[in-house]
This record gives sequence, structure tokens and C-alpha cells, in this order.
Amino acid sequence: MNTLFKIITLIRNGHLDNQKYISYPISITLNSTNVKSETAFNKIFVILKILRNLGFIRGFKYNALPKNKAKTQIIIFLKYDSNINMCIQSISFVSKESFPIYVNNRGITQMGLGASSIFILYTSQGIMTDVEARRLLIGGKVLLSIN
Repeated sequence: MNTLFKIITLIRNGHLDNQKYISYPISITLNSTNVKSETAFNKIFVILKILRNLGFIRGFKYNALPKNKAKTQIIIFLKYDSNINMCIQSISFVSKESFPIYVNNRGITQMGLGASSIFILYTSQGIMTDVEARRLLIGGKVLLSIN
């Protein structure tokens, strides 16, 4: 979660600074056998995929760092509209490690009423948006809120 927090902060700060892309080194190889770091890597990958599919970022890629083969660099391409406005108006963590927020499928419906936010949840079926979780009638831990 710590690496995810840093990446989300970099995205937010990169947008405020009008950068075209941001990069962040992570200490995992693309074919690692370390289960704990591989799980964290997969969570980041899925969340970045959701952000790309929803149109909040242009895309992302992974590069092995030339000096250190044990590290991989994530490059995230930020997206702006035609007036150079940020596509992400705000992005914030809902759950903290010390205070996780869990909702059932009825709670997800109540969260979304009257809000233009999109929520990303960690569910028993994996990481998904609030819309997908409502469709599947499942709840989970609310990770992010994005406008």
C-alpha cells in the first residue's frame, strides 16, 4: 500500500506541475518469485489499468532500469483535456492502513448517490470500480476516490 500511496501522490503532483509523465522505481523484477512484492505489484498494475480504462491517464509501461536489473521503473503518462486541464480533478485514499473502510453492496450504492466520484475497491473478486462491484452485488475495502 505504501508504494501505491507514493504513486498516487506522484500522479496528483505531476498533474499539478503539468508534467507529461511521471516515473517511479519499484524493487521487483517482472518475473519475481517474491509473493508479497509480486502481490503489491499486481495491485498497482490493476489500479493503473483501471485508471487508463476510465480515461484518467493515457497509459503506463514498465522498464527495467539499466544500472540495476533488480528494479523496474513504472512510467505513467498523464492525460489532459484539450484546454490543458487535468483529467483527474482529485484523487485520494479513502481507506488508510490504520483505518480501513469496508462497504457492502448496499453501501456502495449509497456512496455513489449524488456524487460524481468513482471509487476503486479491493474485493474478494479482485480490484474493481464501484460500478463493477454493484453489478456483481459484492462489497469490499474502499481504496481510492477519483473525480
